[in-house]
Amino acid sequence: QLTVLASPPKVQRSMGTAVKNLLPELYGERSLQFLPINSTQVTVSFRNKFSSPYIESYAVSISRLPNSGMEYGPFTLAKTASSYTVQGLKLENGRKYFSNVECCNSAGLCSVANSKPFTADSTPPVTGVIYDSIDRLHEVSYQNLTDLAGSYWQGFWDPESYIGRYFWCAGNTTATNECSLHAWKNLDYRLSIFTQLQTPAKHRSLIYNKVYAENGAGLKSAVLISRGVVVDTTPPILRAIDQNGLLIRVSLRTNPKASDILVEWNAEDEESGIRDVQIAIGTVAGGIQVLNYKSLGPEARTYRLHNIRLPQQTPLHVSLLLLNKAGLTSYHLASDSKPGSAAPIVDYTPPRVRLTFRDQISPPGTADVVCQQQEGEELYSTSRDCVLNDLRDLQFSIASQDNETDIKTCRLLIGESIKGSLAKRTLYQVRK
Repeated sequence: QLTVLASPPKVQRSMGTAVKNLLPELYGERSLQFLPINSTQVTVSFRNKFSSPYIESYAVSISRLPNSGMEYGPFTLAKTASSYTVQGLKLENGRKYFSNVECCNSAGLCSVANSKPFTADSTPPVTGVIYDSIDRLHEVSYQNLTDLAGSYWQGFWDPESYIGRYFWCAGNTTATNECSLHAWKNLDYRLSIFTQLQTPAKHRSLIYNKVYAENGAGLKSAVLISRGVVVDTTPPILRAIDQNGLLIRVSLRTNPKASDILVEWNAEDEESGIRDVQIAIGTVAGGIQVLNYKSLGPEARTYRLHNIRLPQQTPLHVSLLLLNKAGLTSYHLASDSKPGSAAPIVDYTPPRVRLTFRDQISPPGTADVVCQQQEGEELYSTSRDCVLNDLRDLQFSIASQDNETDIKTCRLLIGESIKGSLAKRTLYQVRK
């Protein structure tokens, strides 16, 4: 039976039937618009591009114009072929090339289809800048995460083709080929990443984010390395401010109408440093009744609060909140800063003192007992008249009490007037 063929094979125009220029080792089945200038071959794919039950052969060629001025080929292929790798290429920089496929049937009638042009590219992408970042918006120098890394970059460009994709990795050194925390990962067109590390980083180590770009011709840029982010997993601490191991000292001074507060501490963070110190003062542990949390800055080591008017016997609880540059915080209560510590109490009254003399002979004089409250001012008790003979034989006893504040020391002063004439002198000091 003789079949008459009046038309050539049909050229398909549907999606997925294009003639493609491929470099499978670089981009798989993605058709390329650019090839590296040093490429010596290209694979021309034409799967399902033609339809006819009588296809006899194909011919593949490469030219500078569609179907004209063939520079490579034509190469004749069997009817079962769907691609062909053209070898021996010597491409010129910046020049466009076309892949041509001719399909002929048994009657010698032929159809031709062309690829989109591809251009030879001799220059790799130009690098931009890279940042260490967790939120993809702000650069950071410290982080408290050991199993996550983040970065973003910008400014990459290519003078001849375009940026085809980015590759990212993470390591703990600045070597371009060191990716011990996460291996190279293809990010396509993405300009940032926040991902789980394949190997967690260690406390006090640095994470270096690294990225390079690949252009449409498969040429790679230099590897760009971030400044590095320090991993800090520990919050700030307080160092002792005296030999007794006290971490926070709260000094309270009172007058008949008000009180002054002085708070002292020594905050430290060896890894990332102190970002801020915040203080609050309340009448209960953790409270803010006297002072709501106030930012003092990273260098603060003392804080004074003047003229606090509070009722007698009001306890004062001081809270410190320390923040480091890695985002970690620690909370400290002054009354817990040393075993046995207690919150200071507002005390406007002097101690109660009972003074007893066993030797009472003329002439008369004045005795004055002075007691110093714990961490406070000296407060005088009521004086009394007494008769003294020989000071060397003086015998006395002091009984002191203060319900609000601990008594630190008591002194017996003898003189002709109360509170400090020239004749007044200290005879004895009794430490509580």
